[in-house]
Amino acid sequence: MKKKLCMLFCAIAVIPALLAPSVAYGAEPFNNLSARSTILMDAKTGEVLVDINSHEKREPASITKIMTMLLTMEAIKRGELDYSDKVTIAEEAAKTGGTQLFLETGEVRTVEDLLYGMAVESANDAANAIAIHLGGTLSQFIAMMNARAAELGMHDTSFNSACGLHEENHYTSAYDVAISSRELLKHPEILKYTNTWMIDVVVGRNDSVRRTLANTNKLISRVGYIDGLKTGYTSEAGHCISATGQIGDLRLICVLMGSRDSETRFSEAHSVMDYGFAAYTASYPVAIGDIICEADVFNADARRVGITVAEDVYELHMKSEQHEYTVETHLIPSRLKAPLKKGDTVGTVDILKNGHIVGTLDAVMAQDVRKCSFFEYFRRMFPEFF
Repeated sequence: MKKKLCMLFCAIAVIPALLAPSVAYGAEPFNNLSARSTILMDAKTGEVLVDINSHEKREPASITKIMTMLLTMEAIKRGELDYSDKVTIAEEAAKTGGTQLFLETGEVRTVEDLLYGMAVESANDAANAIAIHLGGTLSQFIAMMNARAAELGMHDTSFNSACGLHEENHYTSAYDVAISSRELLKHPEILKYTNTWMIDVVVGRNDSVRRTLANTNKLISRVGYIDGLKTGYTSEAGHCISATGQIGDLRLICVLMGSRDSETRFSEAHSVMDYGFAAYTASYPVAIGDIICEADVFNADARRVGITVAEDVYELHMKSEQHEYTVETHLIPSRLKAPLKKGDTVGTVDILKNGHIVGTLDAVMAQDVRKCSFFEYFRRMFPEFF
């Protein structure tokens, strides 16, 4: 019995964002920003939506800690570090200037304590403590930062600090900060720390000091969709921020460097983010687990089986544009023979936008499929006997 090619056309409506931003713009009204450089980036694809001098090299102040947090989260993911690991505070870290947790030489704090210190208080001693713990020395950790920056294609960057205090030959760009921010967001656990507004911590060798930390990123308490990521300030760098937030399926990253004051930094970042969410939307026309069609598998215990895709399809576009997505599923008859395992490739799926193919994915089994019994197979082959 010859099997037919299975083809499915299904129109998928674009779903608007669930939360409306407070300001809607029809175009990019950013000619008068105080910030020296600005970028707005889609966190999923890295597509740049707003670009004002984004490759200008500038001192980053404490948004340097984005790379320090990235290396920390990557070490945790590799199993080389755990949130509960104990870190003995080195003298070099305890003597760090600027914003501090006021850690003492020899006291012991957990990795999680230091992450809260970096993300909430922007504590330089916490950043240097974890840097020395990971790198062995501060200089070796800084070498790790530069190596990771090179791997990520951060061509405008030279790190010479793990915390962001002024150092010669320490610079980056808004574009590169967005790149490292995007990479950090691949570890969504970091948002637990960057989105904490206030937290009580204990410090000191005898756990003798209790402090209440308040997040330096005021946007997380003012704007419902913003949940990170890092602020920074030195007199050389000016006021900086890497802000991130999500509405629906769209997550954006906004980096401003060299703003004239703290409040202007926050209001300008808010405006740029609002523009992004007002002008753009994102959707998943097809996602892993979606049953895009059913197919006949003649020798299977279940005659009709579900077909899905091997990966998600993500689409970013302006809200003013009209799009219709369809899918065409092409199954290979010779592969539709039981037994089959969930994830087995059985064909291809074309993704079309307004009738034009924008991508092709593997069509895969949505579930395991077992062979039918000999009796059932015989019954299907010779129905006239039954």
